[in-house]
Amino acid sequence: MLFCALAMAMTQSCAAVNPDRSNSGNPSQDTAGDNAGDNSEDTTGNNAGDNPSGEIAFEEEIMNVENDYVRNYLATATSTFLSSNKTSADFGGDDNQDRPAVHKVNFGVDGALVTLASDPAFNEASILLRTVADKEFSFVNLIPGGDYYYKVEKDGRLIRAAKLTVTGLVRMIYLEDGFNIRDLGGWTGLGGKTVRYGLLYRGGSLGGTNRGPGGGQTLVVTDIGEATKAELKRLGINAHLDLRAATNSGKYIAGEYSNHSYARNETTIPDADYNNTMADYGAYNEDASLVSAIAWIILELRRGKSVYFNCRQGADRTGAVAFLLESLLGCYDQPFAPCANQQFAPCTNHPAAKDASQLPSPCANQTALDYELTGFSGADRTDNIKMNSYRGATDAYSNHSKIFYQLLNLEVPGVGNATVQQKAYYYLNGYWKTATPSPSSGRTLEQSRIAIGSEDLDWLICKMLDMSSTEYSPFRPSWAQANPDCDLRAVAEANANILAYTSDSQPVTSGLW
Repeated sequence: MLFCALAMAMTQSCAAVNPDRSNSGNPSQDTAGDNAGDNSEDTTGNNAGDNPSGEIAFEEEIMNVENDYVRNYLATATSTFLSSNKTSADFGGDDNQDRPAVHKVNFGVDGALVTLASDPAFNEASILLRTVADKEFSFVNLIPGGDYYYKVEKDGRLIRAAKLTVTGLVRMIYLEDGFNIRDLGGWTGLGGKTVRYGLLYRGGSLGGTNRGPGGGQTLVVTDIGEATKAELKRLGINAHLDLRAATNSGKYIAGEYSNHSYARNETTIPDADYNNTMADYGAYNEDASLVSAIAWIILELRRGKSVYFNCRQGADRTGAVAFLLESLLGCYDQPFAPCANQQFAPCTNHPAAKDASQLPSPCANQTALDYELTGFSGADRTDNIKMNSYRGATDAYSNHSKIFYQLLNLEVPGVGNATVQQKAYYYLNGYWKTATPSPSSGRTLEQSRIAIGSEDLDWLICKMLDMSSTEYSPFRPSWAQANPDCDLRAVAEANANILAYTSDSQPVTSGLW
């Protein structure tokens, strides 16, 4: 396949993408076809000429990474956890709406060399992609908020060159052997800071098994292909947190047919640290497995790694971890930016509103929007089962055993009218210090009476929001516990079923900034 050949070429010739750079690019060949969404006009022609002077005249091109369904959803949805009108269920259509838009370039000749860089001079350190393509090429999985530069050459002749400006908020990721994958970056957090792209990815299981012809019980292993492995490597994903049940846990096993990760005791992501922590999205009342999951994510980020976390469908368990992370970063309390620019009557029922005059209406909640984006994944392609993957934010909140309801109603000792950001901080930092696990959880006190220290939580917030110490100081809680009984690694491993670290795993870096 073309994608396979391209992925191998990318692995051999692309400079590693640096997740710390918000404008780093992540291009790849379009294999999604009509389902991926192409929001740009095809570009053709030989207007670049022979370029005898060596100077490049760049065309101006714009790419929005969001497909039409997502753009319409973000523009008009009013989803919140406490109440909602228009949700992602109102914007459905065919399957595969969980695919990013692509940017297609037509150049009409075979064997052309396509080069993408972050610098118009195309110096070697800035090269993000160099590959050969026939007649056309499609960029996908790029990071919003930055400019890229590409050129197309044949036999030393410049055929086309363009400056590509990437826009949009929701960065969905296309993998040949994955689904419902998106970057946690782009949302607005504490102090109006934007969550960084390229560090945390959420999604469904990678690869898996089919049940055999006619949905029979014979499981047919479908490993992830070389193209997917190459793209995961190029994206910089080198830590994998699987939130599904351990094979002997007795939870979820009847429906979790994937042959990867927890079932194999290993990850198929190349050269990745691996952790299996079964984090139930109702774990608030049972055990502290969600705390361990967040601790492991921090541990890996401190090691300089980018993390992919998933369950079977990337909906509820994955959604619970994403909800905790986004709430900790302040995304729940921040009004959704497009909503904040609209002029409507006051939004009296918005959960982030301190009084009726603060927010316009209709007004969506960012964490609710992200949770509901899973609704655009219309089929479970891992087990080849057609299913309704829609998850409404209000549905999650209406179940009082779920983390969504419990966290939003959590009281922080000594803090009146606590923000959701403060509630998430307390849940991870102090709540479980005295809590007792449910007998049905099978967890010991040592597995549950754990906490993530304030230094690590503060580091995560600053890392993900690119905040300095001065910028963060107004948000640092005076009541936070600085010295928990267990260090970060012990908390991360307290509820883990399987752990594997690669030989190049670095010690955790200390210090906040």
